Amino acid sequence: MYWPKLKVAGKWLSGAIALLLAVGIGLGNPAPALAGPFQQGITAVQAQHYEAAVQAFTTAIAQDDHVSAAYGNRCLVHLWTDHLEQALADCSTVIEQEAHPSQAHLNRGIAHYRLGHYAQAQADFTHHLKHWPEAGLAYYNRGLAEFALGDVATAIADYQAALSRDDTLTGLAQANVYNDLGIAYLSQFKSEIAIAYLAQAVFLNQDDPRAYFNYGCACHHQGDDLAALASFEQVLALDPTHAETYLNRAMVRGELGDQAGAIADLHQAEHYFQQQGDTSQANQTRALLIRFQRPAIAIG
Repeated sequence: MYWPKLKVAGKWLSGAIALLLAVGIGLGNPAPALAGPFQQGITAVQAQHYEAAVQAFTTAIAQDDHVSAAYGNRCLVHLWTDHLEQALADCSTVIEQEAHPSQAHLNRGIAHYRLGHYAQAQADFTHHLKHWPEAGLAYYNRGLAEFALGDVATAIADYQAALSRDDTLTGLAQANVYNDLGIAYLSQFKSEIAIAYLAQAVFLNQDDPRAYFNYGCACHHQGDDLAALASFEQVLALDPTHAETYLNRAMVRGELGDQAGAIADLHQAEHYFQQQGDTSQANQTRALLIRFQRPAIAIG
């Protein structure tokens, strides 16, 4: 039975968004005339009442169209709530109004990145780095955009710059950078280097199923199926509904001769792909399951 190479592309291939949203325009001091609605917006953000925050910042803007802090903070709330076009508009307004728009280029770059506007995102992150050359997260974000554009070597350089330039990155933030460094090297078929970086990602965040998933893929590419199997089991202990992990573990089990285990995993993968509404992946998994279950015909 031929087993194809494991899928490494998927919802966990690059998981930077949560980290990206942790940075943004600071919730600064409002002008005295706008202390009411602006401060209400800040309070609502701190309480995670994002709809109320948007309404409050909108009121502040209505009272004075040049309150760039209100636009900036509303942009950040739009990023948190995945209203990306609105975030783009608010950040662009800040950039138009201020000579030195603090982190508006960074936040607009995040919105562009999440919308798939990778060249625009790269340009915004580059602009931010001209003013804040030690901003590790901007290097990291730019690396993500470069990787999406296919410029893997430049992305690797920016990921490494993120780790070396900014000593304010937390352990969890560093884990994300190491994870994407590993993915970048894996895309270049440099599995040994990828494993080293992904192992560091796992070490820094042992509750991140994405890191275990990518580490397992790298181990498989390196030919270490037992390590890959153990890593995929860690993923499923943390996220028992991750369809791609069941699919990958089925492939590893097939290569190790565990036909019953492989079939069970393929059934699980098909089930969760269907549950997610991913009909294409579910059908492909079903086809693989049928092919695997078909008895071999002896000739001779």
